[in-house]
Amino acid sequence: ALGGRGVARGSATLISGGTGTGKTSIGLHFLAGASDESPAVMFGFFDPPDALMAMAERYRLPLAPLRKRGLLTLDWRELGDETLDELGHRMLKAIDSHSAKRVVVDSITAFFNASSFPERGHRFAGALLNEFRRREVTSMFMLEPRDEPQVGLSASTEGIGKFFDNVVSLRFVDDGTRLRRQLSVIKVRRGPVDDRKLEVEIGAAGVSVINPERHPG
Repeated sequence: ALGGRGVARGSATLISGGTGTGKTSIGLHFLAGASDESPAVMFGFFDPPDALMAMAERYRLPLAPLRKRGLLTLDWRELGDETLDELGHRMLKAIDSHSAKRVVVDSITAFFNASSFPERGHRFAGALLNEFRRREVTSMFMLEPRDEPQVGLSASTEGIGKFFDNVVSLRFVDDGTRLRRQLSVIKVRRGPVDDRKLEVEIGAAGVSVINPERHPG
């Protein structure tokens, strides 16, 4: 979907989609690529570590041994009264202490909840991503569109999406008999955008692509 090259090193990807579309599952696949050269950290605000590890076990993803070897850190806390500055400091400190090169944030909603002014959440995201790039961190952020104030992701230049190298949209499509998950690439900064609609399935092996379909017309 990203031009056959995958996620570029040092890039930032935003995955937008409603509840149950597969955002967290894709993040777990990304974390499973952690290595000695590329330790990973996940900053979670909703699913606690036990739930994430159980999900990874169902998908047969090797998160448990990675975590045991110290190559994966699950940094989780419930959304509370933490300010944006405190949140940013904690995230960068964890990245530096673990020499992390892969980072998942689930979800970016924490930025909006930590600020009384939604526009500051946007500026904070841009500044944080600059710090990530300076550290050569490859990151993946999750977002439910309804959680971003005054913003839709129908275009890559709207709202928070403008700060990211890649923007991917997940949604449910009702074909009359069942709900199918569909993935679309909205933006790729470092290459052409693949205009296919990709049907994805979440099964025993996690997230997999079923079949590509061209956009009509």
